[in-house]
Amino acid sequence: PVSPQLSGLVQLQTLRLQYNAFKEFPTTVSEISNLVSLDLTDNSISGSVPRDIANLKNLEVLLLDRNQITDIPSEIANMARLRMLCLKSNRISVIPSEFGNLARIVTIDCNSNQIMRIPPELGRLNSLEHLCLTDNQLQGHIPAELGNLSSLRSLELSGNRLDGSIPPELGNLLSLEALYLENNQLSGTLPATFSQLKNLETLPFKSTVGRLKSLHHLCLSGNQLQGHIPVELGNLSSLRTLDLSFNRLDGAIPPELGNLLSLQALYLENNQLSGILPASFSQLNRLETLHLGHNRLTGTLPLDLLPSS
Repeated sequence: PVSPQLSGLVQLQTLRLQYNAFKEFPTTVSEISNLVSLDLTDNSISGSVPRDIANLKNLEVLLLDRNQITDIPSEIANMARLRMLCLKSNRISVIPSEFGNLARIVTIDCNSNQIMRIPPELGRLNSLEHLCLTDNQLQGHIPAELGNLSSLRSLELSGNRLDGSIPPELGNLLSLEALYLENNQLSGTLPATFSQLKNLETLPFKSTVGRLKSLHHLCLSGNQLQGHIPVELGNLSSLRTLDLSFNRLDGAIPPELGNLLSLQALYLENNQLSGILPASFSQLNRLETLHLGHNRLTGTLPLDLLPSS
């Protein structure tokens, strides 16, 4: 255990105890009243985080990644100065709804846990920039309330069991740069409101996204998307990676994709695409990877795709 004498270090602001062998949360830590940053990553802490951690009224950074923690107390919501909460790779199943009161929180990282539900109350976090819930057990629909996160820059929900359509309210996230939704059970099309996301650099889904000039990576693989590939994708002039593989997309490959002159990798395999490969693909001079297997494509390979001798 951590020495109780630590509580007498009234000027201590940063405490780093990562990469040790602590099996329980050191309760003495909660008595260091001026602590601003606490790092307990990569230990063997199990069970619950004690409620009296909320006594750390000055704490701004709490790092508890890669432990065996199962419960986090709702009292953390009383830590008014908390800006970064990192809990990835634990065994947490519930995010308390009270976390919607963390007015200054900038980052919540709970990747690789066992969380089953996104509390809609998180939609009140106006300072939140990064919400990371990849590789959990999230079920049901994406809460429309997340569309109220006006400062959000990245939303990571990949590798869960989310279903239904993407709420159009996410189109209100005008600060969003990265959206990861791969490997869920989402269906439908990309909301037309996504055309408002001018800052988006990484996205996964479909429809009127042609105004996203800064978009670099569009990754939507492993869902249940249906319908045609939207021709508007051809307007994404900065796109480097387009991954729509392992969905249920049908129809022809739009020739407008030949306008993606920055494209380096195109993944369209395992869909139900038909027709011929557009001759416009000959313009994709930066293309390094092209995956089209397991579709219903016909015709011949355009000669323009071959390098000139």
